[in-house]
Amino acid sequence: MLPLSALPRLADRLVSTDGQVQVTAQFDRDESGRYRLQGQLVAALPVRCERCLGAMQRTIDQPFCLVAVWSEEEAKQLPDDYEPWVTGEEPVSLAEMVEEELLLSLPLVNYHDTDCTDGVVKPATDERSAPPRQNPFQVLESLRKK
Repeated sequence: MLPLSALPRLADRLVSTDGQVQVTAQFDRDESGRYRLQGQLVAALPVRCERCLGAMQRTIDQPFCLVAVWSEEEAKQLPDDYEPWVTGEEPVSLAEMVEEELLLSLPLVNYHDTDCTDGVVKPATDERSAPPRQNPFQVLESLRKK
């Protein structure tokens, strides 16, 4: 279990950092000898609905399979079915990898599946109270009559 408060970049997109991410991970090597990390992320993320601006839960249940590579050039040489995890020479953090996978799993815009506005959203101008629009060609019509 990893607390949401330990993921600062993800916390910027959340309503609160109460909660945890359940992480199941297994390190092994594939047939070619590449280091591989496989697992599952499960979390209920408290995000903001962009329609009603209320809080909502976005459930993430995401499997992952990453292959550790040292550089971007090595990542380009991987088969298409592998997702690269560029580690480089620096020590890697499992929490940063989990945070990255969660950010990639979230949609760009969160909103409820049902209509959550309950008629609260109104047009910018009420057409009944707006003054009637003048026809832009009315001036031309008057010139033509002369």
